Amino acid sequence: MIKILINQIKLINKLVNHHTFHNVITVVILLQAIVLALETFLEFKSYIYLFEYINTLILTIFIIEAILKMVALYPQPYKYFKDGWNILDFFIIVISLVPFTGGFTTVARLIRLLRITRLTNRSKEMSVMVMTIVKSLPSMV
Repeated sequence: MIKILINQIKLINKLVNHHTFHNVITVVILLQAIVLALETFLEFKSYIYLFEYINTLILTIFIIEAILKMVALYPQPYKYFKDGWNILDFFIIVISLVPFTGGFTTVARLIRLLRITRLTNRSKEMSVMVMTIVKSLPSMV
């Protein structure tokens, strides 16, 4: 029984560290960014229920990803929180689960959009672009 459990954990570890898994998560991040962008256009307001469904599906995928990553670190799942990207993801998941209304809805959407910063570790050009945006935020405010 324990040997089966250990083999399953090894399999999950192999899965979460596989490049295809990372590529799928990247596509989901990009899909979320597209949906968040489309939600802001008045022309797409009639699709709000579709966007809510897609956002729920995306959030579910990110919750499953976090759980799988923690399970892959068994017997030390707390190591999940030693990676800054995992902390950011977990924070975004928690914020996404909190129902917001009014002006806080926009803030919650912007926080979910922070997940795109995860893509910066895949591309030097993207990293430079994100850092430029971050540095320009104070002057925008």
